[in-house]
Amino acid sequence: MRQKYMKLKFIITALSFAMIISCNSNDTKYKVRITAYNGNFTGTYTIDGDKFGSFEGVGTTAQVYLFEHDFQISDNMLIDVTPDQKTGGTNSETDVTNVTCRIYLDKDLVFDNYAAVTTTAPITFKYEPGASSNDTTN
Repeated sequence: MRQKYMKLKFIITALSFAMIISCNSNDTKYKVRITAYNGNFTGTYTIDGDKFGSFEGVGTTAQVYLFEHDFQISDNMLIDVTPDQKTGGTNSETDVTNVTCRIYLDKDLVFDNYAAVTTTAPITFKYEPGASSNDTTN
């Protein structure tokens, strides 16, 4: 039952992303890739201060979880990634050891940031076209 719910949630999220992208054709298209190691994650994003959405990682191997999608960004994008709670652990314990956020423009890497993870506290990545990749807050 949970797998059906997860698939439905993924389809709804994907359709939401498609609607957001199709509504604004003047923005530049970027590919955002979030990767977590040793555990999964959920997250939210805000584009240009008004477009909002959520996402979750998908297991690609036993230890790597990935979210990847194309977005159109004019001014900025804030991405909050929350590591999943460790099974049987306390609210702040997680199996996730690190999270990377990479953003590509026409296959060129324009943002590459890494955060070590020790708790389930959200990690915020901030991307502004032309800015440094060092804009990360734990």
